[in-house]
Amino acid sequence: MKNNFYNKPIGNVHSKPYINSEVSTQILYGEKFKILSKSKGWIKIKTNFDKYSGFIKKDIFKTSFNPSHKIFSAKSLIYKKVKSNLIKTKKYLYFSTEIQNLENKKNFIKFDKNKWIKKKDLKKLNH
Repeated sequence: MKNNFYNKPIGNVHSKPYINSEVSTQILYGEKFKILSKSKGWIKIKTNFDKYSGFIKKDIFKTSFNPSHKIFSAKSLIYKKVKSNLIKTKKYLYFSTEIQNLENKKNFIKFDKNKWIKKKDLKKLNH
């Protein structure tokens, strides 16, 4: 089985493949998991770090990820680029989330498509 990586800031892993089922754990952006099975818009996964299994929506993962930094503050606000300005969103990445550095811009790092985070909230993985 190949590795997959979660692609939202944080998400619930459900015990059954529907939104109102019990939440067994949560998964962070970039967290590695394996796909165990697929079921009507959901996938059953097993997380690599803590070995929890459960269901997430089928469209919220990627298959390629090369992290270089880790969130070192309790939470870090995500920004998006509008024209030439970086604008605050209402979303965060949380402590210990790993990201990849796709682009630098002054005090920010782009970690995903139009998603930016402040450099001051990061440490290199080998820190």
